[in-house]
Amino acid sequence: MNSLKQESTESTARQAANKGIALGEMHARVYNQISKTDIVVADMTGRNPNVFCEVGYSHASTFRIPKKREQKRIAKLLLALREKSDQLRRLQREVEAELASFTPALLAKACRRGL
Repeated sequence: MNSLKQESTESTARQAANKGIALGEMHARVYNQISKTDIVVADMTGRNPNVFCEVGYSHASTFRIPKKREQKRIAKLLLALREKSDQLRRLQREVEAELASFTPALLAKACRRGL
């Protein structure tokens, strides 16, 4: 793992030096741009450790982890939502069954009246 970190640091240092930018400033620029964007597309085929770090930063920075109390409240809301969803599915099946039983009679009646 140290070799990856060292390689990553050296690679970033080379990039920064080539552009005449201090290493810390280079990291700040990259992370600033990541935080401003809506989507991150990264070429990970070269297995560049910098890219892995940047993608990880992007992923971690977009997800806010709620506090424990809020997590419990969210869990309760999701459970209630699941229960309501189950109730709606049951009602839908009941309505479909009722309609299926009425449909033949309604069609026969409509045909008799010439509708």
